[in-house]
Amino acid sequence: MGKRVNPVPMQDRARPTGLDPDDGEPGDTLKAWCRIKKNRGMSVWLKRCCALILSPLAAVLLVVHERATASEPVAPDATVATVNGEPVTSREFRRAMLRFRTRVRRSFPDEQSIYTGLGLQNTGYEDEVSIQRLRQLALEACVRRKVEWLLARDLGLAEKDISDGRFLERLAEENTRRKEALRRGEVIYGPTQYREDVYWGYVHDELVRKLKERLAQSKCVVGDEALRDFYHSRAERYHRPVRVKVKRMVVPFEAGGNSYPTRAAARRLMEAAQKRVTNGEPFETVSKEFASYADFDAPWREESQCNDLAWMSERVREAALQLSPGEVSSVVEDGKAFYLLLCEEREAAVVYAYEEVRDDVIEEYVDERYESHMDTLVEQAEIVVNQDIYLRMGLTR
Repeated sequence: MGKRVNPVPMQDRARPTGLDPDDGEPGDTLKAWCRIKKNRGMSVWLKRCCALILSPLAAVLLVVHERATASEPVAPDATVATVNGEPVTSREFRRAMLRFRTRVRRSFPDEQSIYTGLGLQNTGYEDEVSIQRLRQLALEACVRRKVEWLLARDLGLAEKDISDGRFLERLAEENTRRKEALRRGEVIYGPTQYREDVYWGYVHDELVRKLKERLAQSKCVVGDEALRDFYHSRAERYHRPVRVKVKRMVVPFEAGGNSYPTRAAARRLMEAAQKRVTNGEPFETVSKEFASYADFDAPWREESQCNDLAWMSERVREAALQLSPGEVSSVVEDGKAFYLLLCEEREAAVVYAYEEVRDDVIEEYVDERYESHMDTLVEQAEIVVNQDIYLRMGLTR
């Protein structure tokens, strides 16, 4: 607690010269007021200037302070926090930090400006202000995982020892088993040796799968009435959209008109082709004249795996969905090319009955109920953070 300072009584404070009604002439009092008001204005201006100069400096000093605090190494088994009494070690905390590193870097694109604005160089990830955000995300992830492990242990789905030390033992045992299996010429699935972070993810995924299976087996949670209500509230998920199969002509364009025609020339070509088709000339015959452009959108069509809508841009897709079998579209521009479409087949949208998609409904329902249940358990968890260790957590130690 800061030291308490007693204020000076009003009667003991010295009055500014010239402000006492009994001192000097009235004109002197007015001049003194003007001087004081002018000085007060300068004081406010100086305060604002100091704030503008010192604010970024304070941010840099905060980072420097954190770097100095984090300079001491943290033992791998040091406790960063406890969740319902179960420790989160610095080693598992650092694993979580590594998972979120890329996301945090992308979300703080302008952090360097705080340093370059003061002529300083920000080098190394530890120097970034975003380390605070990284710690926060890692803590949230570790708390949630620990809550999941505690629940699994209570349900008999996990060992009694859910510590990080036991996880490392299991990792060593699994890698030894794989090494021996390979030596005997046996087939193994997955990597020959698990990395720590990969095995951490694999074990967690298996844990969540078991917890969701247990939840799905609970009739009081997954009853038929609840599932039907879930299905009707999300009916848009359980339908097949309209399908169309089209043939297309394409003329790409570019500003310079080097590899492709200019935009104006490409439009004229496509409008002429549309007129010929409208007058009865076969679509296939006219499209042969544009065969040299046929490979323009081939990569997108190949990636779509023959789904006629997947390769299309939004404008082309909208035009295609308006067509009936045998109908030819108007000329469509998508910013890169002009298209002319001929609809060959059209299948109406299909809404699947509850009985047809019941398994999918159960899976999605369980997923949502699981996440909601975990949110509740996390909110109810007793979390104690060791600030001394927490503020020293980084990625280089």
